[in-house]
Amino acid sequence: MIRCCFVLLLAIPILALSGCSSHPSSGSLITSTSPLQPGIRGTIPAKGSDCQYRFLGIVPLNASASAAQALSKAKKNADSDVLTDVTVDHNSGYYILFSNRCIRIEGLGVPRKLLEPSEQVIAETTEAPDTIPSES
Repeated sequence: MIRCCFVLLLAIPILALSGCSSHPSSGSLITSTSPLQPGIRGTIPAKGSDCQYRFLGIVPLNASASAAQALSKAKKNADSDVLTDVTVDHNSGYYILFSNRCIRIEGLGVPRKLLEPSEQVIAETTEAPDTIPSES
């Protein structure tokens, strides 16, 4: 009887641990989330993620994981509108009672002052011409 209980006590943790796994996958690299002028690079570290959780691996507990939501969180984290050197990774984990799928985004936020057009460029584009060219 004692031997049977001992075997059961050992078997339960072994079975429980064997039901867990995690599957990372290779990610993607994106140079920039928006077109930038040459030489402008991000300097502010940014991270964002979005996950979906499922009960028993079947019943969703929240909305699907979204790359757009993860990107939005990364931009908010860096207080920037544009990210450079962006990596996109996703992984899945399967556990006894639940599973999850996550999208993670990391990059470098471009400071907003680098994105603002210079005053000289604005002045050049808004000035009216002194003369109207005539056709001869």
